[in-house]
Amino acid sequence: MQVRCDLSGCGVSKGYLSRLETRKVRDPNPNILRTLADCYGADCLQFMRQNGYPVPIPSNGGCDHLVFAGAEHLTETERTDILDIITLKLRRRWAS
Repeated sequence: MQVRCDLSGCGVSKGYLSRLETRKVRDPNPNILRTLADCYGADCLQFMRQNGYPVPIPSNGGCDHLVFAGAEHLTETERTDILDIITLKLRRRWAS
């Protein structure tokens, strides 16, 4: 069962939503994922995680690890560096 919300005025067409639901869109636009999360009252970062974006997972009020393919092969320093970069990018994106 698919849940629908009123997407009028938010810039997401029914056709694009249908392609997202059927996984025909390989790399969904993060801005559209955020719009959909707001529409459905869902967690935007969860939407991004489910669509393959490397997103920090909060733990104890912060972020201590990443989830993405190949992360298990990174050193602790590399993980910290990537986490810092992603955190900075997300702050800049949501601030604008």
